[in-house]
Amino acid sequence: MAQNLAEGICRALDVIGTPCVLEVLEDLANGRSPYLRDDDPATIRAAVDCLRGVGAITSAPRLSGSVGAHVAITPQGRVLFDRLVEIEEIAARCGVGDHQVLRALR
Repeated sequence: MAQNLAEGICRALDVIGTPCVLEVLEDLANGRSPYLRDDDPATIRAAVDCLRGVGAITSAPRLSGSVGAHVAITPQGRVLFDRLVEIEEIAARCGVGDHQVLRALR
């Protein structure tokens, strides 16, 4: 049990600490491709790799001529996104400024 907890904490820290992970997750939750972001493509790829590693998204190889791999949010990724939104809403009700929670996690 302790090993699973430690692994879970490490995965959570990876998600929180990887640049653009939350933005990529939000894009996918809202039906947008993260590859259309103005961020550095290497940063987007690292965020996609991190989210794939925790099972939040699936991806297929990039097709010839396309911008990036096809990525889709998984049910697990949807739950993660929904919980992050809940945290943000609770923080707002408690007087924490707009989007400060997710910004702090980024």
